[in-house]
Amino acid sequence: MTRISTVLTLLILPFMATLAQNWDPSVYRMGDLYPGYVIDASGARTDGYIKFQNRYEMQNEVLFFASQEDKKSKVKYKTSDLKEYGIADKVYHCINYSGGLIGSGGPGQPAREGRLHQ
Repeated sequence: MTRISTVLTLLILPFMATLAQNWDPSVYRMGDLYPGYVIDASGARTDGYIKFQNRYEMQNEVLFFASQEDKKSKVKYKTSDLKEYGIADKVYHCINYSGGLIGSGGPGQPAREGRLHQ
């Protein structure tokens, strides 16, 4: 019985993850501009338009436009330089991640040699 429930769970989880990010192509079209905003590292919010791209590309860069008609107003932001951005009805919080837990000053490791300070 546990094997069946484990297999069912493993089959259903990817489907549910797909539904969690609903980018229905009949509603959102690749390359179109949608109302959005960016919040930079200093906390300043700028409203404008964001170009909908592949979700994987949008994890690394955001193409922001101050005006929907003026394509020259394009600014390319790296998500590592942002705190948050929103496009249409989606909000994304940018979390900088180094890619690992091993390294200088990582979790569970002192930032410098010597005794730990309170």
